[in-house]
Amino acid sequence: MLVEVKNLFISFGAKPAVDGISFSIKAGERFGLIGESGSGKSLTALALCALLPSGAKLAGDIIFNDKPLPASEKQMAKLRGNNIGIIFQEPMSALNPLMKIKAQIGEAIKLHFPKKQTKNRVNKLLLEVGLELRHGNRYPHQLSGGQRQRVMIAIALAAEPKLLICDEPTSALDLITQKTILELLDKLCQDRKMALLFISHDLKAVASLCENVGVLKSGKLVEVANSKQIFENPKNDYTKILVNAAKVIVPALSDLSTHNILFEAKNITKVFNQNAWLSLTKQEPIIAVNNVSFSIKTSQAVALVGPSGCGKSTLARMVVGLMQPSGGRFRLLGENYGDKPHLDRHLQRELSLVFQDPYNSFNPRQKVGVSLAEPLRLSHSSSKDNKLKAVIEAIELVGLSPDFLNRYPHEFSGGQRQRLAIARAIVSKPALIVLDEPVSALDVSIRGEILDLLNHLRFSLGISYLLISHDLDMVQMICDEIIIMQSGKIVEKANPYDIFNNPKHQLTKDLLAARL
Repeated sequence: MLVEVKNLFISFGAKPAVDGISFSIKAGERFGLIGESGSGKSLTALALCALLPSGAKLAGDIIFNDKPLPASEKQMAKLRGNNIGIIFQEPMSALNPLMKIKAQIGEAIKLHFPKKQTKNRVNKLLLEVGLELRHGNRYPHQLSGGQRQRVMIAIALAAEPKLLICDEPTSALDLITQKTILELLDKLCQDRKMALLFISHDLKAVASLCENVGVLKSGKLVEVANSKQIFENPKNDYTKILVNAAKVIVPALSDLSTHNILFEAKNITKVFNQNAWLSLTKQEPIIAVNNVSFSIKTSQAVALVGPSGCGKSTLARMVVGLMQPSGGRFRLLGENYGDKPHLDRHLQRELSLVFQDPYNSFNPRQKVGVSLAEPLRLSHSSSKDNKLKAVIEAIELVGLSPDFLNRYPHEFSGGQRQRLAIARAIVSKPALIVLDEPVSALDVSIRGEILDLLNHLRFSLGISYLLISHDLDMVQMICDEIIIMQSGKIVEKANPYDIFNNPKHQLTKDLLAARL
């Protein structure tokens, strides 16, 4: 056995966060860990490389290559570099923004090999992870999300480790890039005969990559089996809930033929000028959104889908007035806007935005009741009592108790914070809500609850959605129309049935082929 975990406990107080788990990983084996947020997946991975946060108490045994993990940090650092590689969830926060890529990969190599070998090894690693040598001369911000993740893989492989730990390595990537990274990890494990510990909310990614899987719930390992048994014939009730929540249930298409047009985007263009004030070289402007037109009916859900950098988020920011288009116009409830830097107050009340990460969109020093009431400041006519009534109504609509209004954001789970973000979006009863990756950070069981909630609110309140997502399964479950974007342009637009059964554009076909 390469890794043996025996009766592992991790606690930060009286209650253990990881509660007596045991599992093993053979040399060359790919082992997946799944479970809801807070189940102890990431803490287990951190324990394997002795990177637990201060204050954590650890008990039990971790055996690596037939030896216990060393107690000395100096010895552990050597083991961590030589034998254990780590890939974190968000490469932009793990990479140094002031260092070129080749220098960062070279830094990892110099710790383990003679300096004269650095250049050749950097070039070899760049090519091995599918990057061109020219990418080594770039900074992290000059690379795409998939390219940055490849750099993280190259750094993790620098010392030729026996075990590679991946903590949610594909959650922020589009479908095509996600599949490419998973195929790369599969190839690297086979070529190097390297073991893999793969942690993810994405059950399809785990099923496609891992041979064996462990299921964590509230710090306990409730089931360990081969991948086929876990996903086709689970034994534990909680595993059954996870597997069933990941299945796609396609609803019948809504009949919106009699519904009026609520919103229109007409010939929308957004150009970014790259020339700095003191720049000596002239650069071509970037056309982020290029002559885009579409409409949304009352109670309709429209999805924007496409690879990273195609212009989805830029278009969404313009729709809610956070950015002014360079050309074209918007029309909401019969009134044009987009020709001024700021939206009029009465239009602001009709538009809401739900961010991808609800934790970062709430003020951590404010009670959630104060945050939920903020959109109501746009209405001077509402009294204090009416505002409180509206906030209570909104929080009850998303299935939470009014008692939660006196708590702070950190006191809630990820699913509860996403419900609160939706409550804040609906409190002013807007006509259109823009949702930017609303379930990408949530585990599969909570994801299903949020999608059911969004569908319920859409038809009970008559709200329309513009939904941005990489997740085609989620789009198929909630949307009436799908817009495919590429390089700032709309390349295909149709209902989900036609998109999934008779795609016209090559990008749409590629996206569908990349579904795991």
